[in-house]
Amino acid sequence: MAEKPLLEMSETPVLSGSNTLQLGPGQRLSRLLTEPVFVPSSAGQMRGFFMLRSTVPVLGQEVFGDTNMVFLSAAPPKIIQ
Repeated sequence: MAEKPLLEMSETPVLSGSNTLQLGPGQRLSRLLTEPVFVPSSAGQMRGFFMLRSTVPVLGQEVFGDTNMVFLSAAPPKIIQ
């Protein structure tokens, strides 16, 4: 089990929220960023980015859209080392 800090940054960039994820080998986690397991303070944030720090390789993929489901898009998965 490895702890992985998740940092929410505004576009300026200023830290606007954080949380620590605990993931075991082979474990998958799929949630909205606004859910308590990630960073609930990200609700309503329109610009910025997230950083996940880890001492072991992590496979990440993002899907993003608006809250009215007018659009939805995905970025290809990437191995982050």
